Amino acid sequence: MAIESTLLVGPFVGRDAELSALRRAVEEAAQSGQALLLRGDPGVGKSALLQAVGQIGAAQGWRVLRTDGTPAEQRLPLAGLHKLLRPVRSRIPELLPGGPREALEGTFGFPQADLDIYRVALACLDLFSALARSARMVVLVDDAHWLDRSSAEVLAFVARRLEADPVLLVAASRFGPDQPLADAGLPELEVGPLDGPASAALLDRSAPNLESASRRSVLETAAGNPLALLELPQSLSGAGRDDPGGTVHLTRRLERGFLGRTRELPPATRDLLLVAAVNDSDDLAEVLAAAGMLAEAALRVEDLHPAVADGLIRLDPSTIAFRHPLVRSAVQQGIPAERRRAAHTALAEVVIDQPDRRVWHRAAAVAGSDEAVAAELADAAARAQRRGAVPGALQALERAAELSGSGTARGRRLLRAAELAAEAGRPADSRGYLGRARPLLADPHDRLRLDAVDEITDGAMLGGAARVDALIGLAEDARIRDDQDLALRFLLRAAMRCWHLDFGPEVEHRVLAAADRLGAGVHDPRRLVIYAYASPFECAATVLDVLTGRSPQPDDDPADLLMYGYAGACTGAYREAETYCRAAADGLREQGRLTLLAEALSLLAWSALRRSRWRVAAPAAEECVRIAREIRQPVPEAAGLAAGAAIAGIRGDVATADELAGQAEELATATRNTIGLAVTHLARGLTAAGRGRQQEAFEQFWHLYAPHDPAAQRMQACRTIGHLAEAASRTGHAAAARAELARFESLAARTPADGVQVALRLARAFLAEPSDAEHAFTVALDADWSDWAFEHGRLLLGYGSWLRRSQRVTESRVQLRAALHEFTSSGAVPWAEQAQRELRAAGEAGSGPGSPATLGWEQLSPREAQIAELVVEGFSNKEIGQRLYLSPRTVSSHLYRVFPKLGVTSRGQLARALSRASPGDDRGAATSS
Repeated sequence: MAIESTLLVGPFVGRDAELSALRRAVEEAAQSGQALLLRGDPGVGKSALLQAVGQIGAAQGWRVLRTDGTPAEQRLPLAGLHKLLRPVRSRIPELLPGGPREALEGTFGFPQADLDIYRVALACLDLFSALARSARMVVLVDDAHWLDRSSAEVLAFVARRLEADPVLLVAASRFGPDQPLADAGLPELEVGPLDGPASAALLDRSAPNLESASRRSVLETAAGNPLALLELPQSLSGAGRDDPGGTVHLTRRLERGFLGRTRELPPATRDLLLVAAVNDSDDLAEVLAAAGMLAEAALRVEDLHPAVADGLIRLDPSTIAFRHPLVRSAVQQGIPAERRRAAHTALAEVVIDQPDRRVWHRAAAVAGSDEAVAAELADAAARAQRRGAVPGALQALERAAELSGSGTARGRRLLRAAELAAEAGRPADSRGYLGRARPLLADPHDRLRLDAVDEITDGAMLGGAARVDALIGLAEDARIRDDQDLALRFLLRAAMRCWHLDFGPEVEHRVLAAADRLGAGVHDPRRLVIYAYASPFECAATVLDVLTGRSPQPDDDPADLLMYGYAGACTGAYREAETYCRAAADGLREQGRLTLLAEALSLLAWSALRRSRWRVAAPAAEECVRIAREIRQPVPEAAGLAAGAAIAGIRGDVATADELAGQAEELATATRNTIGLAVTHLARGLTAAGRGRQQEAFEQFWHLYAPHDPAAQRMQACRTIGHLAEAASRTGHAAAARAELARFESLAARTPADGVQVALRLARAFLAEPSDAEHAFTVALDADWSDWAFEHGRLLLGYGSWLRRSQRVTESRVQLRAALHEFTSSGAVPWAEQAQRELRAAGEAGSGPGSPATLGWEQLSPREAQIAELVVEGFSNKEIGQRLYLSPRTVSSHLYRVFPKLGVTSRGQLARALSRASPGDDRGAATSS
């Protein structure tokens, strides 16, 4: 398409490469979704290129949706999304089912229930997919750096998932930090300055009669910036115009040029431009009405014609737009503050039926404090929070604090902002609000709330046992003030410190006694997880009784199910933990609560991994990493990476295991994450053991036991004692491992949790004295190993190797064959090879176990395996998409690749293929689904 025929020629001089890239993006988007980010300085031509993309798409019959960011709209939650969806809002009811429809419609008004921003994002993705079924679609986002934060997060979420739908999303942004779309990992096209010949050609075309000296000055000053090349020549004549020479920054020079032109406009035009500049909408009727109030005279569209003629604005029948954001900023800078406040007052009257917009205009009109406006802003914050727009809620609370009529009111609004930021996983922001609120608050209950936020955002966990006692005291104070929720939060943090740092039974018992005094029943998930964290050995029986005495129900709060999952995982009840974490993950996905979902997936991955259920663990770990990275939650991301590393190492993919473990260690070290470091060393130890590098394996495992090591943690060490024992028995470190085993024997006697008992069975067998070895192995093998294929295989391998070394070759083969079967069926390639070598040493020749990679599910990526599992469970593509934050078309695309990998052609055949592929992985499936 000849773009130059329909657009201003200037911006496209010297832009052949950029236009070619955009045309390619349109062509590729016709086959599969694409997203692209244009980056460049102000005036470099990003908006013109966006317009070109829209024209290319429109000429080919594509639907074009547009939005842009403005400084005035940044404070309005989801304003950019509203603008984008306004042309298709009427189609939402017909295109989306109940949940997604309610989420999107809730953003336009007051939702029926609290929303999470990612539930809104998923609904937006569903809408795009539905719209694209009838017409391919271009989504254009200009000035993305000025989008309100919530809209930017929604569009970044969507942009990362445009895989199979014919949708092209192109955003334009200036360079700068902390921009969700710029940080989304999208392909970028940098729009730089024009080169010398192109600059000269553009200048000669736009100002052909410019004198030679002025021409050189403009070219030098513009430095290839197209907007400057078009505008600076106009500053060479006329009163008040700028000289293009000098050292003033180019952006400021352009603003001054625009300001000089606005000053020569009629007063009525200037009033209209002022109102348009401070308005958070492009609605022309609003501008006319508010400017009329400001001028105390009726104004007409014709009063804007001088600004149109001067190239400062563009008019449509119902909208007004500035030619460039620098025009808007120039207009505002050229008007006294009192006049700007009067414009906001007028706009507040015009939008009186839109409470969020009205209160922000009222707030902008206030020069000092105003408690009434502050209270309205606090109400706006609550509405924003209900719509899932936490950044907008924080902005409203911060401005409300500034306008508050007293120090106490200001402090309480800052405290609420601190609580909200902490809940949203933004600890740095939370502590910033906290520092400002603390000097303003003296009320005892307010001080308790301050202490609660302070503790929640303290990642270092300093203070030792004394801090645990202090938290118990704070819980007592909260209980006395009849705030049980706050008391439970204090005790949960005290219990977490016990779990991470191991202060001994006396401290643990003080936490448990304080929890008992609260009166919450033991079935309360908050109290149960306090028990599990504070005393995981002693309370394991209680936890198991509760978890096995109930099951996840459809009306359970997924956050409660997650706490039950935590209780199971902390105590080593991995079967139960998997059951609850899987149910929690399903519910949290549906609700779009991604912060908690990342936690649930990390627990699910490790609970399944501990029981050799790679088919559950691998996709859970992959999804955990993807989501945690997206929402910037490093703790679950590190756990997910370590789980992926462990699975890769067990399967024999050393390169992947090393890469993932390196990423996990970097994250865990940066965040002082003890558990993240512990499971990373576990993953590295398993990888080394599989390769036969037992000394390296021992050194990795020993990090969990060495005093003062950043990875040392009691429960992780207990669960790893079997791995440590196996490596120690082969490297001369048996004495050290026996000392650790003795430390855990008395603790293990208190718990029925399989995760603990299995680890100790392995350790006792591998560390037995030579005279007791056979008895130790046979006693261990007599236990039930139906849930522990990998550990069972290692025990069989160890016993078989011991028998062979004891010259009992015929007996050894029985054990080694059984070990080979367990490793082959569970996909533990390196251990299968070890078993095969032992069999050959025992005189049994064979072709080998066959690589488990040939088994059906081993051929699938984690995402493909996850989708295949859901197909087997009977979910449709649409239902799978809703669960995994994918469009139905993307699900279909994945299945298109899954079927030939497994040699099947139908969903029924897929179920049978996966059932045959990994029989060992289905153990316990009935309780995990």
